[in-house]
Parts: sequence; structure tokens; C-alpha cells
Amino acid sequence: MKKHLLLIITILSTTLLFGQDLQNGGFNNWTTNTHGGGYPTEWISSISEYGILFPGVYMLEKSSDASNLSSSLKLNTSVIGTDTTFSFALIGGIGNEGPSGGLPFTTAIDSVVFDAKFDLLETDSANVLVILKNGGNPIDMQIFKVGGTQSNWTRYSFPVNQFNLTPDSLIIGFTSGDIDNNQATPGSWIMIDNLRFKDGTTETTGGLPNPSFENWTPITSENPDGWYTYNEFTSPTGFATAVKTASASEGSYAIELRPDTLQNNNDRNFIEGMLIYGYQDLANQTITGKPFVASPTSFTGMYKWAPNGTDTANIGIVFTLLGSYVGYANLEIINDQASFTAFDMPITLGDAPDSVLIMINGGKAGSVLTIDNLAFNGGNVGVKSIQLSEGTSGIYPNPTSSDSHLRIGLTQASTVDYTVVNALGQFITAKQIGQKDAGVHSLLINSSTYKPGVYFVKVTIDKKETTHKLIVK
Repeated sequence: MKKHLLLIITILSTTLLFGQDLQNGGFNNWTTNTHGGGYPTEWISSISEYGILFPGVYMLEKSSDASNLSSSLKLNTSVIGTDTTFSFALIGGIGNEGPSGGLPFTTAIDSVVFDAKFDLLETDSANVLVILKNGGNPIDMQIFKVGGTQSNWTRYSFPVNQFNLTPDSLIIGFTSGDIDNNQATPGSWIMIDNLRFKDGTTETTGGLPNPSFENWTPITSENPDGWYTYNEFTSPTGFATAVKTASASEGSYAIELRPDTLQNNNDRNFIEGMLIYGYQDLANQTITGKPFVASPTSFTGMYKWAPNGTDTANIGIVFTLLGSYVGYANLEIINDQASFTAFDMPITLGDAPDSVLIMINGGKAGSVLTIDNLAFNGGNVGVKSIQLSEGTSGIYPNPTSSDSHLRIGLTQASTVDYTVVNALGQFITAKQIGQKDAGVHSLLINSSTYKPGVYFVKVTIDKKETTHKLIVK
């Protein structure tokens, strides 16, 4: 299953801002986080096989609703992007041709027995897969199906046949959809508990590990405090593209970005080595900048770069004011650097920002970018707080080849107007907006009617003036 981790970047708007230096720019502080309830220990599952956590999708869950002991396994059929995918749990392995390997198993059995409850929608069915093998060859292979709704815990027993042969391995698995017909209905689910085997009247677990799903392996990821990486997505397999390293230019740690490919369900997917200073909304797949009101003149740090062949890493910074881009900085890293090398990125600012978004890309699979000691410099970096008591304003898009908007943020009801003049100081237009309530407002500027060139927009909020440059292409 191929899934691409998409970034849809939006900008944070606020009327109460808190200026700050860069948080954890030396990458000395790291936190280990736990994601979801994990997966059943010693079972291969949808989570551990796909290797990626999908935001808001719970394909597999630990449930306290149990027929035996304290927990059970719940498998859900879910929608991931545009795909509908059933969930599974399996003892054995998955190879290119399907289930493979198996658990060492020499017990004589005539049935597989388990407790279940389920709600399988429309004509959907859940499957139970049982394969007995000897010397790598199947003795018996069965796919049993259940359908409809069963709201109470119910015992199910399905027959198997060893044909007077002694097995040496077993594969057993459960799905929330129909693997025969590749059918999956969103919202279908099945709960499984108390798995065992029967021979005549005798029931046994036959050495099956974790048969009542009491033991679960947690899913964890380690991230630098204040920064976002893709480690959370890839954490089910312990795969990380941003790792802590003691090879630091200063302090205890630095960060290494290691983009690579991840084996997902018999396919390989490229996972970027991304380091992001911003807020991540997993449900909506958006990233927003962090509040920042200083006006730095440069961004500095240390790096090492070990590219895999010809490759380029990148550091990009975007500054915004009330949703409008007001500044940027960019650095391409091309040449190998085996030891820490200093960089100094000049920052271009057209206005004082209210947020900053930093994105560092570690290149292609096999390359390694090490980063340390990041900092903003110059200007008024270090200002701790600012209250927008007189309101703020910004223009977007800028530059523009069509109409633009004047966005204003007011902490109280205020009188607003603006005047536009060209680069020669000649009057173009004036708007008396009048009284506006507290909050963020977007006002249309008919710049599509302007000739290409540079213009100045003077904004007056309760007799306090701010002037912005507007470029029309």
C-alpha cells in the first residue's frame, strides 16, 4: 500500500502573540511519546506490517471488552485516503506470495476455536485463515467466514484436517474483511478473544503465543522538543528518519536526518527526512507556523552533510503576518561536509512577522544531514511579549498579478481606512472602511486594475498609521 505523506502548509493567525527565541535549537532535549494502544505482542498486524500510522485511523485496537481475562483484539475496516482497507492479525509471516513461515506446531487438532463478536456491514464478511504445514508444504489450508452482526460473545469452531500427518508449523490469522473477494466495507469490525484448538473434547492453546491478546507492544517515537518529524508515522516498525546523535558540535546532542525507504506490505516507500519547526494537525494534514514577533537579520547553525551520490539538502524559512508572507530565508546544502561547518543565512523581511515556519529537508534515501546549534540573530530577537493593542495589518498575496487583500487584526473595535499611492507618490485610491469589531478582517484591494509596479498602502487604525509595500506584477 503506497501512501505519500503530504504537507499542506497553512499559516497561524493570532491577535495575542508571544515573541520567542528558537526553542531547542541545540537539540539537547528529546521526549519519547507513545502512540495509540500498540499491537498484540508476537502477532503480525496491520499496524506492524504497513509500518505507518495514519492520522485518525484505528485499524486495530486493544479492547477491555473481553470474553476471557481482561482484553481482546478488535479489527476495524477503515478508510485511508481514497482506499478502504480491512485490518488483520496473523501468526506467521507475509511474503511476496502471501502468508509464509509459521509458528512451530506439532499438536494434533481437529478444530480451531475462538470467541467473537462483530458487526459486518452489507455483504461483508470477516475471515479466519488456518494453514497447517509439514516441511514447508501445506497439509490443510482453510479460509472460514463469518458475516452479519453478533452483539454478544459467541464461541465459534471450524474444522481442520491433518490427514494423518504430523504438522511442524502453523499459520493462523483474522481479517475484518473478505480476503477471497478483496471486499472491505468501511465501519465493519470484528472482536476476537480466547483463541484455542480442539482435539476431540480436549481444548488447548497448543503453545500459541498471546492467545487471549493480553500482551501488547507499545508504539513509541522519540522527537526533539519543540520540533516535528515523521517519526510518529513510522514508529510501528521502529523506523525513524530523524534521530538523536551524540556527535554534536556543542552540548549533548545534535539531530541526524536520514531519509530512507520503508518496507510496507511487500512494497517500499520513500520516507523523507523532514525536520519542521511548526504545529502539525494530523487530522487535516496541515502545518502552521509558530508565534514569533522578532525581526532577525540572519539564521545560523552548524551542519554535516553526507549525500548519497549527487543530492541536495535544504533549509527553508517563511515568516508571516496575519496570514501574509512577509519574509523568507533559504539555504541549499550540496557539497560533502564530514565535519561540522557553520552556515549563516540572511533573512529578508518586508514587515515584522507574527509567525515563523522552518522546514529542513534531508535529501534522498541514503543521505545523512546532521544539524545543530540553530539560532536567529540580529534585529530584536529575544523580545518576550507583545500585545497588539493598536491592531496590525498585512497584505496578501504579495507580489500579486490579480486582486489582493488587506488583512487586519484588531484587539478592540476600531476605525479603519487605507490609502494607496504609487512609487511616485501619486494618489491611486482611498477606502473609508469605518468601524470594525475586534478580530481578524480581510479587505479587498482591487489591485488587478493597477499597472505593474510598486505601490504603498497606508493603513490607519484609530489614527495609528502603518505603511506596506505592494508589488503588482
